[in-house]
Amino acid sequence: MAVLDAALEPAEPVRFTRALVERYIAHSRAKNTSKWTRRLLVLLSWWRDELGAVDLRELDVREVVRHIPEGIGARAHRIAALKGLLTWLRVDQHLLDADPLDALHVPQSEPAQWRRVKEVPIADVFATRAELDGRWRDALDVLLGTAWHTTELERFARGGELRRAHPTERRAGAGSWGVLETRHKRRMPILTAVSRRVYLAALRVRKRGGLSLKWFSLRLREAAERAGVEPWTPGRLRTTVSSHALASGSEPGAVSGFLLHADQRTTRRWYTLHVASARVETLR
Repeated sequence: MAVLDAALEPAEPVRFTRALVERYIAHSRAKNTSKWTRRLLVLLSWWRDELGAVDLRELDVREVVRHIPEGIGARAHRIAALKGLLTWLRVDQHLLDADPLDALHVPQSEPAQWRRVKEVPIADVFATRAELDGRWRDALDVLLGTAWHTTELERFARGGELRRAHPTERRAGAGSWGVLETRHKRRMPILTAVSRRVYLAALRVRKRGGLSLKWFSLRLREAAERAGVEPWTPGRLRTTVSSHALASGSEPGAVSGFLLHADQRTTRRWYTLHVASARVETLR
C-alpha cells in the first residue's frame, strides 16, 4: 500500500531556476558554438526573469506567447531557446513526460539571401582589383577563378596542392590549365580546374604560405574606397562568380558541380535569385 501511495504522489516540480539554466548551458557547450552558447544564456536568463520560478511541466502556451516581444528575429530566438531547454529536460533528463509547448512553433524568418543582393557588380570587382597590390590581387584572382569559400582559400594558402592539368582534363574543361586542391571544412578534398592566370596566382599564394582573411577583407575595403566603389567583402565573391556563370548561360547542373553542391536545388535556391531566367517564346 505504501508503494502505491508513493506512485500516486505528484512529482517534484521542475523549477525554472538559475542552477537549471547553468546545467543546460554546460550541456549545450559541446553541441553549439561559443557564440550561440553565450546568446543562449542571455535568452534563458531573460525567460527565467519573465516566467519566475514556474513549474516547467505546467507551462501555458498563451502565457508564454504573452511575454514574447514582436519582431520575428526576437521571437524565433526566444522560442528556440526555451523549446531547446524543454527538449533537454524531456529527452536527456527524463523530467518531463511531454513538451508543454508542443503547439508553439519557431517562426521561420525570410532568408537574408532573398532580401539582399549579394553579388558584387563585375565592374566594381575589377575596379577594386586594379587598386590591389600583388599579394592581395593574387588571392582575389584565385577566388574569382574557383568560387571557393574564403576559408577554403585560407586552407589552400596554408597547405593546398596544385598541379598541371592532364590532357584529358584540359579537353574536358575548356581553358583548364591546372588543378588546385584545398579542403572543405569537413576535411573533404576539393579539386578545382582553373585557367593559366588563376593557376599562376595560386602558385604565388601557395609559395607565400598563409593568408589572413581579416587583412584580406581590410585590403579589399581600402582598395574599393580608392576605386570609388561601394566596399564589399570577399565572402560575396562565391555568389558573384556563380551568378555571373548562370547569367552567361552556364547550365545550373554544371555550376552546381563546380560549387560541389550535392543537390542542384541548392544552386537554384541560393544562386539564381537575382539572375533572370532564360528567355522563351511568349505571346508578346
